[in-house]
Amino acid sequence: MKKAIFILVGPSGCGKSVLIIEAIRKLNENLAIVKSTTTREKRSVEDELFYDFVDFGDFLRKERESEFIEIIRYAGNYYGLLKKNADNVISTKHGICAATEHGVIALMRAGYNVRAVKITPRHNPEYDNHRRVREDKARAKLHITYQKEIINSFKKGGKEKAAEELINYIKSFVR
Repeated sequence: MKKAIFILVGPSGCGKSVLIIEAIRKLNENLAIVKSTTTREKRSVEDELFYDFVDFGDFLRKERESEFIEIIRYAGNYYGLLKKNADNVISTKHGICAATEHGVIALMRAGYNVRAVKITPRHNPEYDNHRRVREDKARAKLHITYQKEIINSFKKGGKEKAAEELINYIKSFVR
């Protein structure tokens, strides 16, 4: 069986990054992050786990040279999944990343073995007041079939339960 790319899809602030870090921590011999390339500014050291940062000119050059599987503009910045990043990861391990519904479709169309995991937040007051709520709702209008849905509760023990559910799901593909 071809290596899978597990794509976590959900609104900003739902805990995708935290769940990815937990999955990598437990399954690092079999799982690696498929990094996105972005024009946005780095916000923390942890960002380097998820993104390669480039300037707008470099991003456009990569787009002209058809290096991206998918590109989106979100919150005023560009994000893209590079074919070489996905191929490098799945040459030896399963991949994991956060993406939009468009990213799931683009990776599927490009021939990757994709497992879409919907992350649904519960009880996150920060998200309820998040400035990008409207943008998240607009981009979620594209409907896809999810192979798994995980509810990530922000109450005590919720993150741990969601992480365990994700890890167990991924383990079913690790041989």
